[in-house]
Parts: sequence; structure tokens; C-alpha cells
Amino acid sequence: MSETRQALRSWLEGRVERWQWLEQQCRLQGGERQDSARSSIEFIEGFRALGSDLSLARAASPDSRLTRYLTGLFARSYEQIYRRPSALWRSLKDVFLYEAPAIVYDLRGALAATVFL
Repeated sequence: MSETRQALRSWLEGRVERWQWLEQQCRLQGGERQDSARSSIEFIEGFRALGSDLSLARAASPDSRLTRYLTGLFARSYEQIYRRPSALWRSLKDVFLYEAPAIVYDLRGALAATVFL
């Protein structure tokens, strides 16, 4: 039993930073901040790993504080991934009012050269 407990302890210590990172991302995601595609992929990968961790925690000690914490974190992460998109119209407005004109402005030399050919 001692070896099993030691293996569980080392597993937990190796995963704590990942769980803290996911917790932080859940708080930041809730604030409607813009995410890069890479950040979103990392969040989803962390969510998948959390599902595995939760499964192992439930098998090892189903009624522990750790299992309850991981269940809560899993639920919050799930809500962040599957929530309805907020401010879709605002995002579209930003694309057409700010981002597209900035791209055209940056490419003005190439566009002018193309037009005058």
C-alpha cells in the first residue's frame, strides 16, 4: 500500500501545476478576452488531460477533496469550451471596421502597384 500511496503522491505533484494553469485559464476565459488559436488548443488539451486525471482520482479515492476539486475544475473547463460565443456581432464589426482596413493600409503599396499594372 505504501508504494501505491507514493506513486499517487508523485502523480499528484506532477499534475498540480497543470491544474493551476487550467484554473487560471478558466478565470481569464470568463473575462471575454481574445485568445490565440494556440492558447485555445492548449486549453482543450489541458481539459482532455484533466479528464484522465479525474478518472484516475475517482478510481483511487472517489470521495476525496481532490476528486471534488477536479470535478469542479472539469465542469468549469467544460463550460468554457462549450459556451455560446459571446459578442459575435462585436467581433464581426471589429473585423470590418478595424482589422480589414488595417490590412488594406499595410498592403497599400502592393495594391497600388497591382492596380497600375
